[in-house]
Amino acid sequence: MLKTSGSPVRPSRPLTTSPHTMKPIRALVPAVLAAGRVIALPQHGHAQQVLDASIKNPVKTHGVGHFSEWSRATKKQFLIDWQAGKEAEWTIVQGNEGGDLDSMTAALTWAYHLGHSTENTSHPIKAIALLQTPSHALDLRPENTVALDNSLMTAGHEDLLTLDELPEDPETLGKKLKGIVLVDHGSPLRKWNGSNILSIFDHHKDRGTAPDAEPRVFETVASCTTLVARQMLDELEKLPQEYHLAHEMLELVLSAIAIDSGGLTSDKTTKADIETSRRILARSNWRKDDLSDIMDDLDDQLSKAQKDIDNLGLRDLLRRDWKGDIIDTPSPDTPTVSVGFASVPYSMDEQILKTEFAELFGVSRQSSTLVTAQANIPQTGSPSTPPGQPQPASMCPSPSTNIRSTTETAERKRSGKSFSSLEMTCASTRPKPTRYSRSSRRH
Repeated sequence: MLKTSGSPVRPSRPLTTSPHTMKPIRALVPAVLAAGRVIALPQHGHAQQVLDASIKNPVKTHGVGHFSEWSRATKKQFLIDWQAGKEAEWTIVQGNEGGDLDSMTAALTWAYHLGHSTENTSHPIKAIALLQTPSHALDLRPENTVALDNSLMTAGHEDLLTLDELPEDPETLGKKLKGIVLVDHGSPLRKWNGSNILSIFDHHKDRGTAPDAEPRVFETVASCTTLVARQMLDELEKLPQEYHLAHEMLELVLSAIAIDSGGLTSDKTTKADIETSRRILARSNWRKDDLSDIMDDLDDQLSKAQKDIDNLGLRDLLRRDWKGDIIDTPSPDTPTVSVGFASVPYSMDEQILKTEFAELFGVSRQSSTLVTAQANIPQTGSPSTPPGQPQPASMCPSPSTNIRSTTETAERKRSGKSFSSLEMTCASTRPKPTRYSRSSRRH
């Protein structure tokens, strides 16, 4: 529980039932009655199995609050409309493939604004946030899990649309949509080429993509969420009647800005970060608390969670921050390669030494500042291949790629910790895209 001035500032989940929680409760009642009947029976094998299953698979409840309900309902409607061939009505707001808290929050916030600000107009906008991260990789960022839990979202990320839940490949889906909005990155991934880029919000370098997008905001700030939240508030205050801003979303916005700005105290914090945070706080349930106290507490809580990754192996450490794309090559044997990079808050040498591939990376227990290696790393248990023929590698962030070469940059200091970044080029063995029929919509 986050606290300031000795009192809790984050509302806890309500203990009373509501229309939103009645459905799970109704589902629980038959299960309880069934369990009661089983208990009355002699404890033979089948009865015991039923009891064990009921213990291991408890009834899952949905998130509480307007933000969770909106996100879950939007995801459901998007999939229904895709099945009906209505994808042209939809705008996808997408963060970068690294999937950090800033990217996720910026996408959710702008999708929420697009839908709510136009719902009572003659041209309502259907918008959904897309996390360009597969669902199985979301929990590799524990700070995201903490922030979503604080915002009363459904456990297990059922409220969110992830890359692997898209009902169709981006290469084809993107061209059918009304358009896409880019947040926290200035150019779309190759898979979204051909999509209509409606808007861009980014705090990185402007590379000239989609010059006619509107709004098109490139500004150096600590958090991209600052740019999205500021635009949302500016437009909201010009509406004839303001729509409801879910307090859970406002608190998520403050969380994203806090962790990226060091609680508004880091060198990269700007006036825009501070002023936007102040405007968001004034509309939140924390409005009576001091801004600096709130942001400091959020930064402490989330930064602590962010560092709780000692249990991750090298592959997962890379996957949690992997940013890359597909590029063409002149080779007929390897027509495309996947090139990317990831930041890891540990010594890369130490992580490689924990694997069985240390020799292939040319890493020894002696400290090195620059390591370059040509490596063909076989998957555990697979036979060796001739030199120059890459094999599937369990270490590569993408299961469909093979490690070809790695380059570790000299370690640098960040926040007092050794911080390595690894660039990896993987030979693509991309499988044929999965096709879904309209009659087999994925949930």
